[in-house]
Formats: sequence, C-alpha cells, structure tokens
Amino acid sequence: MKIFKSYWVLGLLALVISFLTSTLFIFQAKQYLLTEIYEVYKKPEQEKPGFWSFRSREIAKLVNDLLRQNKINREEQAKLKESEAQIQSEKRELAETRNEIENLRNSISQEILEIKKSEEANLSELAITYSNLPPDTTIEIFKEMDDLFVVKILSFMEPDSVAGIFQAMVKQGDKSKSAAKRVANLTELLRLRKEKIKG
Repeated sequence: MKIFKSYWVLGLLALVISFLTSTLFIFQAKQYLLTEIYEVYKKPEQEKPGFWSFRSREIAKLVNDLLRQNKINREEQAKLKESEAQIQSEKRELAETRNEIENLRNSISQEILEIKKSEEANLSELAITYSNLPPDTTIEIFKEMDDLFVVKILSFMEPDSVAGIFQAMVKQGDKSKSAAKRVANLTELLRLRKEKIKG
C-alpha cells in the first residue's frame, strides 16, 4: 500500500487511466463515424443529396407562378406594341386627314373669294344699270326682288341715286304706308351691310 502513497505512482496511474479512457473513446467515435460513412456511401448514386437537387411543392408552385406571370407579361407587351403601332397608324391617318381638310378649306376659301369678286362685279354692273334707269322703272323692278338682294345692289350705288329711288318709292306707295316701311327696312339693312363690310 505504500506504493499508492507515492505521488509518482499516483500520477502515473492517473496518466494510464486517462490514456486508456481517451483511447477507448476515440475508438468508439471512429467506429461510429465509419458506420455512418458506410451507410451514406452504400446508397445508390442518384439518391445522394446534392445542392438544389431537392424539390418541394412550394418551389414548384413558385416556379409555375413565375412562368405564368412571365407569359402574361410577354402577352401584355405584345398587346402594348400592337396598340402603339395602331396609335401611330391612326396619328398618320389623322395628320393626312388634317392636311386634306386644310387643303380643302384653302381651296373653298379661294373659290369663295372668287365668287365674291364675281358677285361684286355683277352687283356693281347692276347698280350702274339701275342708276341709269328712271327711279320709277327701278322701283318696279325692285318690287319683284327680295329685300336682301335689293340692298346688295343699293350698296354699290351712289348715295344720290339711292336717295332718288327711296323718294320715288315713298311717293308711289299707297296710303297704308307699306312703301315707307319697306324703305325703312331697306335703309336698316343697307346700314348693317355697310357696317359688316367695314368690320
């Protein structure tokens, strides 16, 4: 028992126990690891797990949703391009129509000016003709004409000629004063026409 009282013996004994315990633990761990490695590698190659080799319902659903949304986006882009092309085509047609309308308006304006000049020339000739007639004869002709047309002719006459015609119209009128009313109406229409020409 004296041997166990020596520090050297106790230290050596502790060292031996520690070594045996560590060796036993390492051996068991090694056996466990070798068993696990064997279990993994004895499975067929296709069943070995790999990075991103697994599939789940959520991922499949997500992929399908993305593919469907991508298809919808492509269809919408195609429709948008088609709409843009249609808008551009309509813009071109609108510009062409606008140009045609502008040309037509210019043409009509030119024709109106020519008609107006022609009408003014005719009215001027008629005014000269009626001014050279006796007022009684002119009044008889005016009785068969519309007031607006009479005013157009009067507007090309000299004021003295117009005054003579108005005076003769009133003198020829009956007692109902219809001639005086017509002279008053023609005078007002003549004033309005001259204001329109000035404006």
